[in-house]
Amino acid sequence: MVEDCCEKSKKGFYLRKLCHITLGSLFILFFHFGIKYLELKTTLFFAAIILLVEVIIEYIRVELHFWGKGDKIKHIVKKSETESFSSVTSALVIGIVLFSVFEKNIAFAAMTISIFGDVAAALIGKTFGKIKLCSRGKTFEGFLAYFITGLLVGSIFLPIYICIIISLIAAFAELNCSKIEDNFIIPLLISFIAFLLQVF
Repeated sequence: MVEDCCEKSKKGFYLRKLCHITLGSLFILFFHFGIKYLELKTTLFFAAIILLVEVIIEYIRVELHFWGKGDKIKHIVKKSETESFSSVTSALVIGIVLFSVFEKNIAFAAMTISIFGDVAAALIGKTFGKIKLCSRGKTFEGFLAYFITGLLVGSIFLPIYICIIISLIAAFAELNCSKIEDNFIIPLLISFIAFLLQVF
């Protein structure tokens, strides 16, 4: 029984990360093609509509417990998200904020670093992690995976010296975020730092 529960938990973890990277990639592609073929304002308008639909779905899920008894949804959604908005909602909000406030390359770099870095850290840390860095089970291997992945994907959009700094900050922030939604705070933090580095 315990073994079966652990197996379900493990499957749920990998399924959650697959959803994370799939939705994250779709989100980045949406902004890439939206900005390329439409105005930024139009892209942001459609993003706001998607966010509104997502908020309605989340309201139905959380307040009305529409999917509350579904085993599949329980294994995909994190424990902390069962009674609150999911990380998808946070990612949509922060994406709209980033592309509204910052230059597009900074916004793209922040989103790709936080999405792909988070997935790499979780997968490498869970599978190969041995050196524990904090009581929450975060590992040095996961931290390193976040930093390297962030550096690789971030350098597509920004100079390498900026990517080294913001990827390192993002990896440290991921390590220390326990109560604050990391999908919200990390992209915002590294966007602001990247902006300052470009200005000065």
